[in-house]
Amino acid sequence: MKTKHALSFTRLSFIQTNYDMKQLLTLLLILCIIPQSFGSTFTQLRNINRCWNDHQNIDLSSVSTNGLTDQDLIRLHLSLVEKTLRQEIPQGLSNSQIKARLHCLDILNSYWRAGRFPQNEDYSYRTPIFIDKQDNFCAVGYLVKSTGFEHVSRKISRETNLAYVKEMNYPELLDWAKQFGFTVDELAWIQPSYGPMPTRHAASVGNGTNGTVRELTVSADGQKLYVGGEFTTVDNSVTANHIAYVTEQNGSYTWHNMGTGVNGTVHAIAEFDNKVYVGGSFTQAGGQPISNIAVWDGNTWSGLGCIYGTVYDLAVIGGALYAAGDFDVCGGSSEVNFAKWTGSTWQPLGGLDGHVNTIEVINGEVFLGGLFTYNNAQVNAIRWNAGIPSYTTFTAAPANEVTDFQMFRDSVYAVCRRSSNTDSMLILKLSGNSWAPVTALPQIALEHIGTGNAALHTLCAQADTLMMGGDFIYAPMMSNAFMLNSGALYTAPGATNWFNVNNAVYKMTVFKGELYAAGAFTGGQNYQTGDTAVLNHIARKGYPGITRIPDQGPVTPEYNLYPNPAVSGSAIGFVNDINATVIKITDVLGREVMNQPLAQPGKLQLPQLSPGQYNVMLINTAGNRKIEKLIIR
Repeated sequence: MKTKHALSFTRLSFIQTNYDMKQLLTLLLILCIIPQSFGSTFTQLRNINRCWNDHQNIDLSSVSTNGLTDQDLIRLHLSLVEKTLRQEIPQGLSNSQIKARLHCLDILNSYWRAGRFPQNEDYSYRTPIFIDKQDNFCAVGYLVKSTGFEHVSRKISRETNLAYVKEMNYPELLDWAKQFGFTVDELAWIQPSYGPMPTRHAASVGNGTNGTVRELTVSADGQKLYVGGEFTTVDNSVTANHIAYVTEQNGSYTWHNMGTGVNGTVHAIAEFDNKVYVGGSFTQAGGQPISNIAVWDGNTWSGLGCIYGTVYDLAVIGGALYAAGDFDVCGGSSEVNFAKWTGSTWQPLGGLDGHVNTIEVINGEVFLGGLFTYNNAQVNAIRWNAGIPSYTTFTAAPANEVTDFQMFRDSVYAVCRRSSNTDSMLILKLSGNSWAPVTALPQIALEHIGTGNAALHTLCAQADTLMMGGDFIYAPMMSNAFMLNSGALYTAPGATNWFNVNNAVYKMTVFKGELYAAGAFTGGQNYQTGDTAVLNHIARKGYPGITRIPDQGPVTPEYNLYPNPAVSGSAIGFVNDINATVIKITDVLGREVMNQPLAQPGKLQLPQLSPGQYNVMLINTAGNRKIEKLIIR
């Protein structure tokens, strides 16, 4: 019998609903959005508005932010501000000012209850938005508009739409505040900032690869994304046998080969001792006979001892390199699967019978996961103590093959490969010394289409979001998303932090602040627009219509730029406490408008700039940077 599921969205035209069709393009990546319920209520409110730092005396003990979306948090913020401003009337106000103030607070009450807040659709960072493209006004803008001064709101939006109230220098706004009984500090407290809109868009990384990608690793300096797998060409024309790396500059991607690479699948990449180590299943590296593990020094490939079998993961633990997989060490015992490089040979760390998929170092602890036994008991996950050295088992072990671990919040999670069509042990959480399924998630609904069982291959934590990818489809197709709240996973039809690709995902990582996914997929789709994208085995979670702000390296914010706001073409001053030699100015989309040596240590003559927001960066000879926002009137 054929099984069908109706999709809850109609634009996903490139996906068919018949499970048995060989041409079926399936959804295989689901990203789990975590609402902004992490941290204290005060922390969450401060994320919405930094002025909460000045109001820490307010009792928030009975206020909870658990499970609240960004929209809900803004509503909560405004309701609390309204309540406080009603109770705290500034001294010296006239009766007419008090009456006008209370009238505005009535307007504010109606505003936050209606919830028509501006949407951050154009910027990949949290920022105030005075009026958005759908003509939704921020709270301050709405109050000004609703009391007969819409032209003032429009002017502010036209000239400094992303400015904070305290950065605005409009006599009209100051006059309005005085007339209606507000201080500038109070208006600044009312004004929320808005996070980027969640996106379901898979964007390309150059032209990708011509074969499956199994591994993604970010270099120690954060400037290279190493890519390994089963490909021979990258970016359509660059010969790169199974191993390559990507660099990014101002939204453009450049692919680089690493000599002649290796002649078989790469599963693992690690940086160690200023070199790049590669593990997998191959017999040559750089054209030389080298088996399964090799090292690249930036110019040539070399062998690294002797391993028979497949290396699935590499990790640096306590200043030493470790390998895991399905192998034995040449000249040693069989079924080793875990070994340490001593500098001249591989030291077997026996005891695990089966194969190890992953090594993860979490808070100083080493976790090994795979499909293996220890002391004749099926464990599939185990701790390794490198200092003793020894293994430590868990009280309750995972029943299924473990493919990845990830720390999120204060807990360790694991994902698994299904062993049957009915088990529900795909997502596990470590509680004490026991692994337990996250039972609130109807994991039985995760189905594989075609032969074999469903599998989750990778976990990735990015800020407040825990994401999972694998070889599966969620059924019934209602939201393609899960939420994690208070430690329990559950279906969330309103969740939007996910994107679609058309085949298995094997690895995810965060590179330069963005999520990257890699695997067997060749395409994906933007859910909002219905547009399809050619991805070729690697993708990033992109922002439709947004020019990504380029990575700036290590930055320390806010170095006291003055005057701010400033006038185009005028002189500004700043505190140059890092002995900067270069100053750079970019607009809100990251486009460079000036980059030049500093003529004077603490002064700059601005070029002619259009009104709006800019970022001014100081850079010294050591590469240290400081950045500050500048508003041009």
